[in-house]
Amino acid sequence: MRLPYILLDDNNRKPLVRLHFNRARKQIGVFDENRKEERIPIDSLNDIYKHGHKMKRVLAFYERERAAGKKEPESLPESAQKSDQG
Repeated sequence: MRLPYILLDDNNRKPLVRLHFNRARKQIGVFDENRKEERIPIDSLNDIYKHGHKMKRVLAFYERERAAGKKEPESLPESAQKSDQG
């Protein structure tokens, strides 16, 4: 099952958040500048807003990469690829 992502510019190489809503305990996976996912339990959809500062931080990182002309990574993080297979 593929889990839904929130991506920057609809680019699967720039994940911001992954939604883990298919379990009893709902979670969001927020990515950092190293494209490592931090899973955060939430009780309601409104709880996502409590972690907006983390999403803004990785968004700012992607924008700095773009401004510096850095090459994009080749794919999603390894942890994301493993959980999508299955």
